[in-house]
Amino acid sequence: MEGVVLIQNGTAQAMWANARAAEALEVIEGVRAIAELDTYVASTVHVGIATEQYLKDNQRAVEKYLKATEEIYQFIKDNPQRTAEIVNILNATPTAQVLTNMQAWINFVGFDQKFYDALASLYAWAESRAVIKYAYDLHTYVNVDALKAVFPGRGEFN
Repeated sequence: MEGVVLIQNGTAQAMWANARAAEALEVIEGVRAIAELDTYVASTVHVGIATEQYLKDNQRAVEKYLKATEEIYQFIKDNPQRTAEIVNILNATPTAQVLTNMQAWINFVGFDQKFYDALASLYAWAESRAVIKYAYDLHTYVNVDALKAVFPGRGEFN
């Protein structure tokens, strides 16, 4: 909500917003959406990073982790009220606000071409600004073996 205040007082020219923040922006005269989030890769992603050796030695543990994460996502989808209550208990966010924010949540365990392309674009940007000290082939560093074992059909990219 800090961004809403910055927009209101003229300090900020643009911001990303969803759920409750988007609702607050909609009522400010002159503010308009310039893009939709689903046009891009999800704004918050989790990328698991592990060594090749760890993945080799712990394939079953990684598979269990992916299954458990998917189960949590399914619980959230099936039990929005209970989820909002849990979040409220843990960090005092009002339940109604959590429910509003949940409408924008996309919870998914996977890796696809769109996400790979986004990573490749980020890599190219970082490499062009000398952020990456030693260049490497991104494609060889992506391992989706456990994902494919648990969820056949997910993890496809070129």
